Amino acid sequence: MKIKFIGFFNIYFIGFLTLCSCESTLLNNKSLENLLSEESVKTQRHDSIVLGVKFGMNSEEFFNYAFKKNGEGLFYPSRSGTMVTMDINKGFNYPVQFEFFPATMQNKFMPINKYKAIIRFKNVYSNKKEMSINNLLNQTLLFFEEGYKGNKFIKVSNNEDVFVKYNYIKIDSNRKITIIPSLPMNQLNILFENLKP
Repeated sequence: MKIKFIGFFNIYFIGFLTLCSCESTLLNNKSLENLLSEESVKTQRHDSIVLGVKFGMNSEEFFNYAFKKNGEGLFYPSRSGTMVTMDINKGFNYPVQFEFFPATMQNKFMPINKYKAIIRFKNVYSNKKEMSINNLLNQTLLFFEEGYKGNKFIKVSNNEDVFVKYNYIKIDSNRKITIIPSLPMNQLNILFENLKP
C-alpha cells in the first residue's frame, strides 16, 4: 500500500511539474506574440547596435566605420579575426568583451539587417563565482535594458539546448535582441534583428 502511494505521488508530482512547465511555456510564447503585435504597429525606429554601428549600413559602410573606430582605439579584431571586438569596462562587475559582426552580407550594397554578437568576461577565473554565466546574464540584461531603453527582456523557453532553459528576447519596434546563454563557452550569444527592413 505504501509503495503504491509513493508511486502514485511520484507520477502526480511529475505530471504537476510538466503541466507547470507547459503553462510557463505557453505564457512566455503568448507574451512574446503580444509583444510582437504591439511593437509591429509602432512607427519609430531603433536601428542602433553599438557606438554608431546600426541597421541599414551596407558592408562597405560597416567596414569603413569599423576601420575608423579601430584607428580611434575603440574597435579591434577578435582573436579569430572573424569579428569586431570592443571592451566594456563599465556596467559589469568585471570587464567584458563584446564581439559583433553582420550575420549576413549578400553583397556590399545590400543593407545589413542582422548582427550576431558574443559577450563574455574578458578574463575568466573558474574559481570566481562572480564570473558565472548566470551573473554575466543578469548583468547583461540590466546593461542592455539601461542602454537600449524601451521594453524589458522576456524569458522564452529554449527548446534547442538541454542545458539552457531559457532565451531572453527584447523587442522595441523594429529591433529584436535575442540573448542565448552558452554554458560550455561561458558566454552569451546575441542576435540583433531588424524586423522592419
